[in-house]
Amino acid sequence: MKLYKQFFKALTAVLLFIFMQGYQQAAAVPSSLIMQRGETHSLPPYLSAYAPKDSFLFKNNQVIPTQSGTFAMHFSLLGLFPKTTDVQVVEPATVTLGGETVGIKLFLDGVLVVGISEIPGSERKSPGRDAGIQVGDRILRAGGKTLRDSDMLNSIVENSEGKPITLSVCRGEEEWDTVVTPVYYAEGGAYKLGLWVRESTAGIGTVTFSLPEKNVYAALGHGIEDPDAGTMLAVAKGSITDCDIAQIIPGEQGSPGELRGVFHAKDIGTVDKNISVGIYGHLQHSLGDTVRVPIAVSTQVKSGAAQIFCEVDGAVRGYNAEIEKLLPYSTNSTKSMILHVTDEQLLAQTGGIVQGMSGSPIVQDGRLVGAVTHVFVNDPTRGYGIFAETMLDALHEAA
Repeated sequence: MKLYKQFFKALTAVLLFIFMQGYQQAAAVPSSLIMQRGETHSLPPYLSAYAPKDSFLFKNNQVIPTQSGTFAMHFSLLGLFPKTTDVQVVEPATVTLGGETVGIKLFLDGVLVVGISEIPGSERKSPGRDAGIQVGDRILRAGGKTLRDSDMLNSIVENSEGKPITLSVCRGEEEWDTVVTPVYYAEGGAYKLGLWVRESTAGIGTVTFSLPEKNVYAALGHGIEDPDAGTMLAVAKGSITDCDIAQIIPGEQGSPGELRGVFHAKDIGTVDKNISVGIYGHLQHSLGDTVRVPIAVSTQVKSGAAQIFCEVDGAVRGYNAEIEKLLPYSTNSTKSMILHVTDEQLLAQTGGIVQGMSGSPIVQDGRLVGAVTHVFVNDPTRGYGIFAETMLDALHEAA
């Protein structure tokens, strides 16, 4: 009887584990998936799935789509937790592998407010703040004139001689006008608004892939934010240039490393879009080698060995890494996987993932599966990655 009770408890624990795993996986199944025709895709291990037999082949929690189109796929655990997902089956796509380090220059739409200060000796200590302006706002126009840069705003304020100025301000998707009255700063001998603004930024990043036949590229895998305002930069225009790495500051626990480089004078492409999943634009010519690789969809990515491609010593090279964990249903698409750098050569050079390596392609089983996006501050050998299919979708939308 005692043995029977122990067996019953063990069986109950196993069934409860399977039940909970099935419930969690069913809840995590997205409302839509993308698969490639003729390719093998993994399915959640505790769920059964079925779809039209003339369009899919099922075997051991794997599925091979045989026809292009959109289909309904049904998931369940022994009939429990039913979930229906729309599966879009697409033709396999190939891209040109990146890995090149580039200089990135962005010029903003208007000027970005990055700080608010008080003006000494003034009763109205910060005219800009009193007018409702906040850090992260963009000032598009002043006195009816479209702002090109901060010098233009300073000139308009100075020429106002203290008279009210109408500012057109943008915060997120909202745009409105506000009136601000400049204050004379006696020590500086000029009128001021009590605002610190910026109109451009520059940095280093890595190209993930390109489509030379369309002269377009994708890079970074995450958007560029202003470090002071903490907001995504709205780009009026931008460019990328070739970049020579001049210094590598290795990453250490608690201190992210950095690639420092020298920009070439001639632009090699534009930056047309700066969005949450990367920067996208057009190229004037092909970048480096023209190695074509198939691009994976998220259901083809798995935990295990991989390589990241980056340029830290003058040439694009592949370095060993491991995809430790997939986070396919994360609410933050730039953190879809956890990556661990294992290559001794790269670890000796950089300590792992450093700033400037964002966008470095991740290749697994001969497919481009993603790009490096973030480094773990407390462990520079590890970081996050984004699925390549997410960036390809964004490139198609931006092109």
